[in-house]
Amino acid sequence: MLLEGLNANGASYEQFVFPTSRERVTIRNCSFVNCGTTIGTCQIDSGTRIENVVFENFACGDAIHIDRSVHLSNLIIRGKKPSKVIVKPTGIEGETFADHSADSIALDISGYQGDVEILGLPATSVRHNPERHFCVHGKWDERSGEWRAAGVGSLSYLGICLKKVTLGSHECGFFGLPKPRSKLYEEVKTEIQILSDKLGLSFG
Repeated sequence: MLLEGLNANGASYEQFVFPTSRERVTIRNCSFVNCGTTIGTCQIDSGTRIENVVFENFACGDAIHIDRSVHLSNLIIRGKKPSKVIVKPTGIEGETFADHSADSIALDISGYQGDVEILGLPATSVRHNPERHFCVHGKWDERSGEWRAAGVGSLSYLGICLKKVTLGSHECGFFGLPKPRSKLYEEVKTEIQILSDKLGLSFG
């Protein structure tokens, strides 16, 4: 099945779930601007390919959910809606991961203002805004003792992000900074600065 060349503006869908059957689906050269769902579901699962697609202020409840096995090529998510973008494995037995090239952009969230949890995509395949999102690398787990010595424990915000990456044996993960008005925002910014200065880590 192929959905191609659709430029939707202000459209309302009951739900946005792909694939809807066992057939494979490709969504290509489409844009969804100021659209939304009435049920509040956006779930894109294994069997879907997304190529050159834009979601801008897509109001679909709490999050856009994308399975790690979905092949992504230049998926752009921008605006304030929904409040979160989640890309991670579903844990379905027999699931295969899409092979994303580290030399091309799979996902662009540089213009997205919400929270993110993106696990399993190569670091260089995700375009993000360091003012809103940060990257944690799985190899840093080898230095967890140095993290603790620097005052950043395993139950800190950054420590929990690192655990999410390492539990899935991912190369890296992208996460959102807490809201700037919250006390946690200052704590996380301080922890990032400490680990950058003392251990030379780069979260960008």
